[in-house]
Amino acid sequence: MIKTKKERNKDMNKGITLIALVITIIVLLILAAVSIATLTGENGILTRANDAKTSTEIAEEKEKVELATVAALADDNGGDIKEDYLKQELEKYFGTDGISVTPGENNGEEGFIVTIDDSGRQYFVDKNGNVEELGNGVVNPPSGEPGNPDDNGIFQETSTINGGEATANNPTIPAGFRPMDTDTSSWGYGTSAPSAEDLGNGLVITDAQEGEVGNEFVWIPVASVSDMANATSGTDSNDNPNYQGKLYTFTSTEANVTTSYREPDTVSSHDNNSKYLDIIKGILTDNVADYADINTFKTTMQEDYNAMIKSVGEYGGFYVSRYEMSKSTITNQAASVANVTPLVNDSNNRWYGLYAYGKTYNTSSVESSMIWGSQYDAMMRWMQGNDVDVTGNIGNNRNTGTTTGTSGTDIINNIYDLYGCHYEWTLEATDTGLRVGRGRWLRQQLFT
Repeated sequence: MIKTKKERNKDMNKGITLIALVITIIVLLILAAVSIATLTGENGILTRANDAKTSTEIAEEKEKVELATVAALADDNGGDIKEDYLKQELEKYFGTDGISVTPGENNGEEGFIVTIDDSGRQYFVDKNGNVEELGNGVVNPPSGEPGNPDDNGIFQETSTINGGEATANNPTIPAGFRPMDTDTSSWGYGTSAPSAEDLGNGLVITDAQEGEVGNEFVWIPVASVSDMANATSGTDSNDNPNYQGKLYTFTSTEANVTTSYREPDTVSSHDNNSKYLDIIKGILTDNVADYADINTFKTTMQEDYNAMIKSVGEYGGFYVSRYEMSKSTITNQAASVANVTPLVNDSNNRWYGLYAYGKTYNTSSVESSMIWGSQYDAMMRWMQGNDVDVTGNIGNNRNTGTTTGTSGTDIINNIYDLYGCHYEWTLEATDTGLRVGRGRWLRQQLFT
């Protein structure tokens, strides 16, 4: 059928009308998308309005907390803010059941965590009355309160076993570690509290997840740091008091502080020689300034000793490696694992290489070092208190094994390799050129 010109024009008009309709729909969809994005996008009108509303609520909430804090400080006549006063003043703004106040920490600062029940937001109030908004439930756990292990039992925050204050009989679990059941020390977080017998056997923690192999450490309780060290004059660059170690012979109950056996101190005949300090600097490449010469080395040792004593006093003890120190083939760091060859003296390492490697095991919550003589003595006194003969056995009954943790008779209170075939260095100095060879490395509880 042949169409006339008029009919063909009519068909063309229909086609143009359809195209125009499709274009119109597309334009409308684009405009709708732009409008929706303008209203609800990340920077949309509704989002900004909601953010503004939230910011206003936070500002009003924080202002009330600040007003209550000022009043609480006034209640205490200008002294450090007290929990009871703060709670009393906050209740005036939020009601008796509208808030909770608990002791806590924020970036190492002690103070109080204020939780607003209605909003779930938390605010940190330091001892001087400064207020910081911490968001919705995002906060460090209160100091001394138990944290929560993950599904593998690993602690994500530093926590005491039973809650409350960390003491010699209430060990602290550092972040990134988990309790470890052993044949002689069976216990578990949240299921059973460690007993006096458990503590005597030696509580073990590890940085490995369940079923994996990792480093292992044993808790050494210290009831009083005065048994380990005396305070001397002055402070270090971190404002810690200076301490001098007390050293024991175990043939009597008297501690000795002498010019012969002493710590912390350098030994002039070796520490004055740059080739020995260069061994340390070759391993601790990020801290070479601490070992520039004998004077900086002595300052470094004093600061390390002060920090260790402060930590022991704060946490009631320290963790010692369960096995002789070895070196990880994976991380190249110091390790405390079984069934490996321990690090020993050689022409390259000597005492200085072992000292440096002892410092290479670090996590976000702890630092490590070769053991101090006064810490080794604290370990011996703890064992002696559990009816272990330490006056003649340690160092005399030496086994001939060369692998860590393999001798079933070379174990005391869950600590292996004390009778090992290798002499074990400490940081203790004697005379002008010697270190005392008896100890083991450790992992101190130095929290950051």
